[in-house]
Amino acid sequence: MSNRGYRVQGVTDTVGTFNQLCVNMDQWVGSQRAIAVKAYYKNGDCLTAARREFRRHYNLGRHDHVPSCKAIKSWVENFEETGSALKKKPPGAQRTQRTPQNIEAVRTSFEKSPRRSVT
Repeated sequence: MSNRGYRVQGVTDTVGTFNQLCVNMDQWVGSQRAIAVKAYYKNGDCLTAARREFRRHYNLGRHDHVPSCKAIKSWVENFEETGSALKKKPPGAQRTQRTPQNIEAVRTSFEKSPRRSVT
């Protein structure tokens, strides 16, 4: 597999088997975020110590990719607000699904008044 054009780092678990492929900050999985948040609280709310603990937990080398302080801080804030380190859902109305019933409802609405905008 070629990694030309991408900064790709392998994150290994404590056994040393290949566990996760990280391309950018958005690719940290929930279990990795949980380890970072747990390390943050364990080390007296210190971001640098949390990064160090993360590196130790996954047996990462000195120059391997670890979450930034900004990322860990964001995960901690999300955890404190929602009880989860995962991303918050975007604000706004949920998108409706395209079901046969919804399609028929829009078709009927359009046939009744074709000049009216359907939103």
